[in-house]
Amino acid sequence: MNLPLETLYQITSGQEFTFETRLQAILELGCTKFGLEYGILSQVKIDHALSKEDGQEEHYSYKIIAVIAPNQSIQKQQIYKLEDTFCQVTINAKQPLYFESIKFSGLPFCPAHSIFPIEAYMGTPVIVEGEVYGTLCFWSSQALSEPFQAVDRDLLKLMAQWIGGEIERQETASALAKARDQALAATRAKSEFLATMSHEIRTPMNAVIGMTGLLLDTALTPMQQDFVETIRSSSDALLSLINDILDFSKIESGKLDLENHPFYLRTCIEESLDLLVTKAASKNLDLAYLIDPCTPTQIIGDMARLRQVLVNLLSNAVKFTDNGEVVVSVTAEKINDSNIYSAKIQEKQPGKEGSINPTLSCSFYKIKFAVQDTGIGIPANRMDRLFKSFSQVDSSINRQYGGTGLGLAISKRLAELMGGQMWVESQGSVAGDPPVNFKIEQSLDSFCLLDEDDHKTEKNNLNRWGFNLLFYRCYRVLF
Repeated sequence: MNLPLETLYQITSGQEFTFETRLQAILELGCTKFGLEYGILSQVKIDHALSKEDGQEEHYSYKIIAVIAPNQSIQKQQIYKLEDTFCQVTINAKQPLYFESIKFSGLPFCPAHSIFPIEAYMGTPVIVEGEVYGTLCFWSSQALSEPFQAVDRDLLKLMAQWIGGEIERQETASALAKARDQALAATRAKSEFLATMSHEIRTPMNAVIGMTGLLLDTALTPMQQDFVETIRSSSDALLSLINDILDFSKIESGKLDLENHPFYLRTCIEESLDLLVTKAASKNLDLAYLIDPCTPTQIIGDMARLRQVLVNLLSNAVKFTDNGEVVVSVTAEKINDSNIYSAKIQEKQPGKEGSINPTLSCSFYKIKFAVQDTGIGIPANRMDRLFKSFSQVDSSINRQYGGTGLGLAISKRLAELMGGQMWVESQGSVAGDPPVNFKIEQSLDSFCLLDEDDHKTEKNNLNRWGFNLLFYRCYRVLF
């Protein structure tokens, strides 16, 4: 390989160096190879101040971006008028411009010769996104005795192409980063606005619900009681919507914290079922739960968020089931390597109050919750909408059954915050994020949540919405 080209390749491929360092190395290489004293990368821009003074013609400035110069006679960031440099001639040529002696260049007198003592010169335009960015040029105050070779011109072109491509890449990355920051700022502003508004709305809504509750305890005519119950049910529905929006905005802004406290698993399940008893009874649905004897009775985790996920899945099961039953089943698998899982929990919630102490003797469990139902199932071509925010499986479903489309999105994000993953299986299709070893069962409609590691999950031949979570039990705390 040609030595200068090999050197250029080594410079441009050195990702451990900054762009400025590689740029200086390229200028040094050019000065050495071409036998010239000065190396300059310039940027050409419209000089708005001069253009405004002139009033008619646009004037351009010549800014030094990087430079190699004897005795530092030319500095970075210095600015000249474009017409006072050879850069203008180079740009107009639209190709490499070179001469060993200005006397034999055939160029008309240029003011640059009075500003820069140029006798020998080689320069070419630098193109960024199809437009002239500036020039890469090398020159000397002494004429050369040997002519430039074709390989010199090719090397100059390669240098300019790499510099133009790198500047374009950096500008693109900067634009993307700016767009990302703007999008994140807009998302944060939206989430903060939603959180603020939700708080502001929820406060008077609690008063409305409380006062209607008190009103229902007074002597009312049947018609008045019907009116007040309508107000109460509508207020409850609106408060539920506000709570969903508040949770969603907290999750989006990264301000939702999980707690770690001991609680009884059976109590959590029963409280979740109690919230759906009335609605299930109105549709003549049977509600039940089964807990495997191997499941620990008391665990450490966020009971409120677990109940929230259970209620979301139970609500969907009852909503989309017209007859039959809804059953919650719970099984557990003990995980022996407590040190690994203790480290995982500490990593997910470092320094949080109530987080696990790794010095305690702990048992870790992968607990599987399955909300089994005999519902209508989910069409395969609509499953991709399930975990999207404010999205329903179908617009007709939205009109018939209502809902905000936030429940499953929130449940999925809560699952991920607890170190899990969620997916849905229905009618032989799957959506979401199933584990690698997951196998579809044709008769199963399910939402499942697993911890980060792949563990085999046993399933019954029932339609179900389910999830698996990682919990731990510390003997010093509980026994």
